[in-house]
Amino acid sequence: MLSNLIADHEEGIRNLRADVDKSVNSFHDVETSDFLTGLMENHEKRVWMLRATVNS
Repeated sequence: MLSNLIADHEEGIRNLRADVDKSVNSFHDVETSDFLTGLMENHEKRVWMLRATVNS
């Protein structure tokens, strides 16, 4: 179950990273990019915590 949760968060991170790049490069929208980066950091933190739980 935790492995599935990690995979789901990682997919979200990949999608958010692509959206950050698109918002900056295509639309020059720094504010949206910053917002999406914050969401991505939250997902990365959750993945780190889940991996720590699985590996302990």
